[in-house]
Amino acid sequence: MASFSVVTVELQPIMHTKGKKMPGLWSDLGVAVLERQPKIHIGKENILSRGAEWRRWEPHIHAPGTVMNNQFSGPNAWGDYLTALEQSTPIIEAIAVTDYYVTDTYQEILQHKAEGRLPAVKLIFPNVELRLDVATAKGGFVNLHLFVSPEDPQHIDELRRLLSRLQFNVMQDRFDCTRADLIRLGNKADPSIKDEIAALSYGANQFKVNFQKLREVFAESGWAKKNILIAVAGGATDGTSGVREAADQTIRREIEGFADIIFASSSAQREFWLGQKSLSPLRDLRPLRRAEALLARKRCS
Repeated sequence: MASFSVVTVELQPIMHTKGKKMPGLWSDLGVAVLERQPKIHIGKENILSRGAEWRRWEPHIHAPGTVMNNQFSGPNAWGDYLTALEQSTPIIEAIAVTDYYVTDTYQEILQHKAEGRLPAVKLIFPNVELRLDVATAKGGFVNLHLFVSPEDPQHIDELRRLLSRLQFNVMQDRFDCTRADLIRLGNKADPSIKDEIAALSYGANQFKVNFQKLREVFAESGWAKKNILIAVAGGATDGTSGVREAADQTIRREIEGFADIIFASSSAQREFWLGQKSLSPLRDLRPLRRAEALLARKRCS
């Protein structure tokens, strides 16, 4: 497996892996994957002195039936969705099927792929979105994303087992991060909800993950270390740049240091995380100096 220095996606959102090695299937597809040697690794070929190969990934895309804020409607929602992906230009070669806490839509897309849809897509993997119990200045919460390599045939079962070790304590009860407990949480938080899907959505909206607990769970799992990359939003609404209170700066630095990938929607943030410039002379970047130094060390290692 190659050692990577930079991986970016020039489409929204921008993605930067901060120098971490990626599991084999992901590196085989390659998104401007640069080895430390002057050669490019694309699939099984080594192409010398040719420059970067750019391939389009969609690293954060929800699907019909997504747990929260499902904007897909109509009798042919899935057909319209798949057709839109198939007709996209440039061609999409990798899709991270995103949802909060569960893998239902990821498994649905795999079934459509098995039936012949998305023929140009070479890689489909789950992106499990977690909402941390860390508030942002814009009234949201910091979101983390778990990019799970599909290389392990048991990756869905392993992922569910990992998630089940996360808990949310509320209303004098403990709720595990499982589909059944998310539904139970939704029903308990609002007893008027009778529909199971509505209860799942409401429960997921209530569930918050404690960051320290997530780190403990991840540290104890050899499977997670080998098969999961962690992404964090870099924006202000649901990302770390929205964590602005002085008392929260330590946890902000910890989250950014824990992540392997930064999602951002601006070229300024991309350049900052690549170590090319500061975001703004008007912005107090002292909370980010440790993350910047960490990134610089990784680039030099």
